[in-house]
Amino acid sequence: MIIEVEEDMATVRKSKKNKVILAVIIVLIIAVLATVIGVFAKNSTIEQVSLYTVGTSDIYETVSATGEISSGSVKEYKVGTVATVKEVFVETGEEVKAGDLLATFDTSNFDSEIKKLQSSYNQAKASYNDALSSQKDAKKNLAEIQTNIAELEKENEKLKKDASTTKSTSTTRSSPTQPSLPSNTNPSLTFPPNFPSDLPSNLPTEIPTGNVQIDPDIIAGIDINDINAVMSAAASAESKLVSNELMLAAYYVQEQLYSSLASDTLVQAKKEIMDTTKSTLDLLKESQQEMSAGWTAAFDGTITECNIYPGEQTSLLTSGVTLQNMNNKIVTISLGEYDIHKVKVGMPVKVTTAYGEYTGSVISKAPVATGGSSSSIMDSVGSIAGISGLSSLTQSGAGVEVQVSVDNPDEFIVIGFDADVEISVGDHTGITTVPSQSIILDKTGTYVFLYNEEEKTVTKTPIETGATSVSEYEVVSGIGIGDKIVNAPQSTFEDSFEVRVSEQTK
Repeated sequence: MIIEVEEDMATVRKSKKNKVILAVIIVLIIAVLATVIGVFAKNSTIEQVSLYTVGTSDIYETVSATGEISSGSVKEYKVGTVATVKEVFVETGEEVKAGDLLATFDTSNFDSEIKKLQSSYNQAKASYNDALSSQKDAKKNLAEIQTNIAELEKENEKLKKDASTTKSTSTTRSSPTQPSLPSNTNPSLTFPPNFPSDLPSNLPTEIPTGNVQIDPDIIAGIDINDINAVMSAAASAESKLVSNELMLAAYYVQEQLYSSLASDTLVQAKKEIMDTTKSTLDLLKESQQEMSAGWTAAFDGTITECNIYPGEQTSLLTSGVTLQNMNNKIVTISLGEYDIHKVKVGMPVKVTTAYGEYTGSVISKAPVATGGSSSSIMDSVGSIAGISGLSSLTQSGAGVEVQVSVDNPDEFIVIGFDADVEISVGDHTGITTVPSQSIILDKTGTYVFLYNEEEKTVTKTPIETGATSVSEYEVVSGIGIGDKIVNAPQSTFEDSFEVRVSEQTK
């Protein structure tokens, strides 16, 4: 019996021990699960990114655009005024040689037009010279007026100050209702210097109010000459001040008048009228000389346009005759502000049409931009996307005109059709580069997100870029070789935050 009881007790103790162990295991499992869930939850809130390690590569930088093909030599004969066509010796499509006569005109009506313009120019020139002379006199008079104004203003300040002092003194001396008493009679009053020293004994010691009766003997003791002198001085000062103020008012009006005449505004306006009239007159004289002799071919070529006919009167809208040398072909493109500074005359060019590729070179670059204002937007978008020359795709985009010659053109280079132009603007080898998709461009600058391996964070970092291609940017400063950056950052990223790295690429 005893043995059975001991066995039962041992069984009970073993069962309790197993239960404890099981409970401990369960607690450990729960703790591990909680830790895993916590880590998973934390990781799920951390941004996951792929990184790119900054290295070196080569960039063969190009500027691309699309333009229209035209002949290399073009001469447009335009009618500058109304004239009568005598004869026309060519028609559209006709081949001509240099010096061939194209058309003749009756220019008898030019004389009257030139005479009218000459008279207008003479008047405009005389008016300009008068304005110059008036401006010179006005500047001299203005200087004198301003000097006089300064002197009068200074004098008036002194007169106002003197008048104020004189008025104060006059009021103290000439008040008949409040005469000053000797100091031994009423210490609070000041005795005027011209009062007699032997005052009557019945002089009151206090100044009465209301109607005051002053002893005639007191009045008799006042020096009337002093009063007259004071009053006269005050009247003279006030009179002078009034006179000066009136004169100042007149000077101020004159100052405004002379300031207007002395300014460059009127003179410049007169000069612009004179210059415009002169340019029109010169142009009409040149047109008369050219049309009197008749139009002649400036070079060998083809008549591609002829819009005049014998016996008809021309107008300012008449396009006239167009002569082109069909053996030379050029492509005219327009480049925006982000590309034009890279292009120089003589750079090699690849021209592509629907029929093949041709070589060429840049032969000219206009000194100024023409067109609307949308090119800045277009080229900004192009720079972000790594595409140059977007402004040439819109007629309203402002751009600088660039002409490209085509080497060895054939019959497939058709005037009037479009061609794609790719200008090689520079070869850059062994430079520090980053992928285009790693770049963030905004109005404040160019940025990448630089990775900090110790802190497991990325930070928005400004960089300076140089050469570009469709897929890469040269990095001039801001980051270096071996740095890790976010491969494809989002525009919504914060300036600095913790990240998880999913993968790394070269």
